[in-house]
Amino acid sequence: MNAASGLLHPFPEWDDRLAAAFTTRNLPPGAQPLDAYDRLNLGFRSGGDVDRAAGNWSEVLAAGRLAGRPLALPRMIHGDAWADVDALRDAPSRPGFATWEPEGCDALAASVRGRVLAVTMADCLTALVWDPESSTIAAVHAGWRGTRARILHKLLLSLIQAGRLKPASTWVAFGPCLRPQSLVVGPEVAAQLDPRFLIPHAGQVHFDMPADNRAQALECGIAPEHIRDLGGDTLSEPRRYFSYRRDGAASGRLAAFISLR
Repeated sequence: MNAASGLLHPFPEWDDRLAAAFTTRNLPPGAQPLDAYDRLNLGFRSGGDVDRAAGNWSEVLAAGRLAGRPLALPRMIHGDAWADVDALRDAPSRPGFATWEPEGCDALAASVRGRVLAVTMADCLTALVWDPESSTIAAVHAGWRGTRARILHKLLLSLIQAGRLKPASTWVAFGPCLRPQSLVVGPEVAAQLDPRFLIPHAGQVHFDMPADNRAQALECGIAPEHIRDLGGDTLSEPRRYFSYRRDGAASGRLAAFISLR
């Protein structure tokens, strides 16, 4: 199977202006993974073969009609900081594969064509942001820590206040992640989260990450009909998704990417 068949496209109606997708493992029906990184692992720092990950990225970018474009992929820390890719002036940092790796941030934004913004994950929620009026794009990584830190809200608000996003025309899409039925949190974590999105069930507490991030987008003025959730539970669907919680640290990473045509 080629990489194109495993991409989830949140904004197909803007295909002439935008390339945006959430990736999957893209294993054939009924197939079992050959190893913890099979197939389409896109993590350079998750323990898998780096050259293989670079080859997978090349395949994914080609499937998105972005072959040869440099990739901005942050070294994430589960925080609330974001980087402006338009401001990156240094040469790409990864030899043999054109990649910027901004330090200490979990989201990227840009308004200039020619670069691919991406974040990786193996359970965390990822979000892609697109304003057709201003041609501003963003990619966001928000696990429970990033959601608690309200990274999506902070990014959107910063871009709106800077005049780079217009809430009325902005779209936000959420990709596969730990859904509430799979995201059980202990009392010490639950105490740090917004209680509106905690769900007691059978003696446990579940956290609804997509609902929390949806609320953050709504608070910034994003219209409800402009928020798309592509679904997918990373824990319970091993043929489609990598999962840290299911497989441990030694496993592959999925990605969300976005680029102006």
